[in-house]
Amino acid sequence: PEDRLGWLEQIARFFREAAQGRRGYVLAIEEIQFATPEILTLTGYLARSVCLAGEFCPPLLVVLSLRDAEVASSELRGLLSDLGDEGLLLSVPLPRFGRGEVAEYVSTTLGMPDPPSRLVDRLHTRSGGNPFLLEELLKSLVEDKTIYYRGDRWRVRGLARLRIPDNVVKLIRARVEALPSVERNVLRVVAAYGEPVPVSVVDGALPGAADVVTDLVRRRFLSDPGGDGVVGFRHTMLAQFLLERSRPEELRRVHTRIGEVLEEIGIEEGLRPEKVAHHHSLGEDRRKALLYALAAARRMTAAGRFDQAAIYYGRAVARLEREDPRRPDLLEALGDAHAAGGRLELAAGA
Repeated sequence: PEDRLGWLEQIARFFREAAQGRRGYVLAIEEIQFATPEILTLTGYLARSVCLAGEFCPPLLVVLSLRDAEVASSELRGLLSDLGDEGLLLSVPLPRFGRGEVAEYVSTTLGMPDPPSRLVDRLHTRSGGNPFLLEELLKSLVEDKTIYYRGDRWRVRGLARLRIPDNVVKLIRARVEALPSVERNVLRVVAAYGEPVPVSVVDGALPGAADVVTDLVRRRFLSDPGGDGVVGFRHTMLAQFLLERSRPEELRRVHTRIGEVLEEIGIEEGLRPEKVAHHHSLGEDRRKALLYALAAARRMTAAGRFDQAAIYYGRAVARLEREDPRRPDLLEALGDAHAAGGRLELAAGA
């Protein structure tokens, strides 16, 4: 507005008049790290003109929520610093829940005296100790009958894959869509890798990504718990969201590039072929997918891990055309691996 001071005073007057009669009011501004400069100006004005301590101060409490690692704007940092210096800001850090607190939350919420360890472990891992995510996950499990009440107690089934609750999807989508494309691409590479990934691999797949990874760790999208340059997601639901929302051709390109980087690393460090085989099997290069699947299958056979050998022989067969002259030999090797692993029905089928 052109009359900026007048606009601010009108809003402040509204809160002063609304708070007449000593009724308590709370004004909550969530995720203030995303606030516009106008909202930050209003927040400071309200704190100083309405909440300022004094005999005639109306009972108004302004509550701000933010993720401190995402405070990027100098305007917000300046506001928080000034309000703290003026005695108008009380900071209340909220640490993440540990495993014991997750168990206590489940027990208290459901009236379940001793929650199963597998349930607590899954909720702790998937929520990352975030209370909002924990609440939404638990609610979703009850709604879809994964946790259900029968007889005189709660029972649990089918925890293999937890669906991302709709409210959490909206939150994750908003955070991801607000990121620059280069940061989304880095997160997609980490998600496609499927486990904690060396920064050198990410930087190889996306040259120049190391600094971006460092910034994503600082802002808590990623974590580097060992401080050794191996990063992963703080919340596995973010990885699941990125994989489910990526186009198939995008993921094939990412897996191909990861496979190529692992090949280069493997030459220097003697990397086992299984990881390379996994990414090329999901990528675009059929020749390399076949080559590394065979290498992994033979290595698993030599190690006596016949179930794993059968998986890689199966991937190799899937990459061959029906008329390929190598197909009969690979089908025979697949059958032998099944037989050695005691899966005689599958051996006969191969």
